[in-house]
Amino acid sequence: MVFVPCLSQAADARPLPADAPASESFLTPDAAVAAAVRLHPSVVSAQVAHQQALGEAAQLRVLLSNPSVSGSLSVDGQRSSGSVSQPLSLTGEGFAARREASARVEAARLRLWRAQLEAALACRAAYANSIVRSGKVAIAEEGLELTQKLRVAVARQLEVGEASTLELRLAQLAEVQAGARLLEAHKQQAEAVRELSALTGVSVDSFALASDPRVVLPQASIHSPTGPERSDLLAARASIQAATANRTRTRAAVLAPVGLGVFVSEEGPERFVGPSVQATLPIFDRNQADRGAAEAALDQARAAEHALAAKIESERHSAKHRVFVADGLESATLENPIAEARTALASIDAGYRSGEVDLPSTILLQKEVLTGESAALDLLGGITLARLDWLLAVEDPALLQPQEVAAGQVGGVP
Repeated sequence: MVFVPCLSQAADARPLPADAPASESFLTPDAAVAAAVRLHPSVVSAQVAHQQALGEAAQLRVLLSNPSVSGSLSVDGQRSSGSVSQPLSLTGEGFAARREASARVEAARLRLWRAQLEAALACRAAYANSIVRSGKVAIAEEGLELTQKLRVAVARQLEVGEASTLELRLAQLAEVQAGARLLEAHKQQAEAVRELSALTGVSVDSFALASDPRVVLPQASIHSPTGPERSDLLAARASIQAATANRTRTRAAVLAPVGLGVFVSEEGPERFVGPSVQATLPIFDRNQADRGAAEAALDQARAAEHALAAKIESERHSAKHRVFVADGLESATLENPIAEARTALASIDAGYRSGEVDLPSTILLQKEVLTGESAALDLLGGITLARLDWLLAVEDPALLQPQEVAAGQVGGVP
């Protein structure tokens, strides 16, 4: 007997979200994503980096340095002086610093958007995995129930002399194996649900999940806020712009800012007022270390951008191929694998009771059918992950909550 898993619809006792009862314990995929995007460590780190970049840009908005004020007064009060000085770069260091800060803000903003997309993908994948693992627990429970019924039937046959002790032992061993599979299924389900709970900050009840992992797939969008280019590639290019501006800044910093100001000095009845100039001569320290580091950082940024562009091309190609394969598998398989499995199990049971199928064959066939049910769930999960991978590869904003995308609130991307 060959069992072909398929996917058009998952038939399980647990309801899909559309049929789910109104319950506070039910966690929808969109609600899970909304919670995960707020809590994911990479998103939090990206938000910190973005705020830090905004602060640095605001700090450099006018001048690089604050003015300095000094004053002095003699003990006898006969002499006093005061001065005000403002350091100013005469080589364009301030303009380069502001260009660098602006590029860093843009790179941080784009990285925040990418981090939110990746967090949404991780949450949806964890949600789908929890559904698959919970479905496998139900299958393992069914398998244990079947072996228990089979063991009882064999025990009764042994009492009337229609079965051997060996057959009873085989049935008992099949029940033990089914129990071990059930415990392993519970373990994997617990790990999956714990991961989903950690991502969302919500205590997830495995019974409050849908039955089909494809429910986590959002409605695909027709546009991307970042245009045809991916945000991580745009962020890498913004980093190149920042590194270029930093190189210009370090070269301009060979001549330190010149302090321009005025002074006032009083000595008895006499008062002196005039301009003041303070400059550092670049004789020994010509900012050699920072200039070398800036050149290396620019080379590193260019190399990273080149490698990332190649990676993105490969990701899109492989993700597109996976979706193509997944679509073919989904359309070529049975309409309802769970119902087919139920029919097969009923036929096996009837065959054993009528004597057409012996005990070893019955145990083996039941195990194969249950394995087929489990494979159907794995296939559903694999198709879901393939489509999620494609959505991330093209940065479809539907991975995030539609209302946030529509309002332009995610990552500051309009």
